Amino acid sequence: MQDTNKQQGAAKQQDVIQQVLEYAKKEFDAEPDYTFGNLPSYYVLRHKRSGKWFAVFMDVSAEKLPVSKNSKYGLRDGKNGGRRVNIVELKCNPIISNSLMEQPGYLPAYHMKRKNWITVLLDGTVDAEEIYPLLSISYDLTLAREDMDLSSERQPGEAEESEKRHGIVRGEAGGTVGTSDSVESNELNPRAFIPIPERLPQSWIVPANPHYFDIRGAIYENEDREFIWKQSNNIAAGDTVYLYITAPVSGICYKAHVLESRIPFVKSDENIQMKYAMRLKLEKDYSNSPITLAKMKEFGVGPVRGPRHMPPSLKHEIDEQ
Repeated sequence: MQDTNKQQGAAKQQDVIQQVLEYAKKEFDAEPDYTFGNLPSYYVLRHKRSGKWFAVFMDVSAEKLPVSKNSKYGLRDGKNGGRRVNIVELKCNPIISNSLMEQPGYLPAYHMKRKNWITVLLDGTVDAEEIYPLLSISYDLTLAREDMDLSSERQPGEAEESEKRHGIVRGEAGGTVGTSDSVESNELNPRAFIPIPERLPQSWIVPANPHYFDIRGAIYENEDREFIWKQSNNIAAGDTVYLYITAPVSGICYKAHVLESRIPFVKSDENIQMKYAMRLKLEKDYSNSPITLAKMKEFGVGPVRGPRHMPPSLKHEIDEQ
């Protein structure tokens, strides 16, 4: 029975690896480069234009993997019986990688720099479909700096195809297209500053329940005050979000700018069901003196139970404070 389970596990592992490699070949024309010589289970995928690694595949001892929440590996207690496991390391924005590591199958980087890379288990814990968007993100992040100028070497429709591939809606996020400043300010994707001319930035009120989520903790966890939030329909990069904290606060406590939207991000528990996320950056903190529900009612806004547009008059009142 034990041998049968091992065989099934090995087959599932190889199936996930094969699917990921087929996706890389189809999307990026990238094939395994066995750069480690005498280690056939170690290989990399290289970016077609920059030549940099954007995926590193390895077969490692389970006990040597970094410890991570919800991980059955990295225990270093001898209970894994010398088991080896296949992993892939991908370049990833730290904000997203930190959130992913709250879920099974995602760990701190084993071989690459932990700040900018993440380890994903290929043993079936994470489905291949969840790895595809991370592979695409890593591919974009390893684009050479000299190739990031969106004004050159770009074929008509290439930007749109890239965005369609990622399933991510882009918009202006406070930078200039193609400049090094804009790239540094948004590491997740160097193409994140493609404007959407037919849609003007909009303002929203979005509810947040303090009983289910430590909102302030999420905001102030990082020095740059960037944080991940559940994607709301119709909210796009470039928009402004006013977070309404529900009872017992019942008031608007934070104003944030949407840096990125529709990021593939699967999370499911008793409090939240999430398939996509937004990346927000705090602009104003009103928590010491929230915009109360009584004040909001003066502008025709009652208790907020779902995302809704911010009335221009209320926005003006808040922004003038």
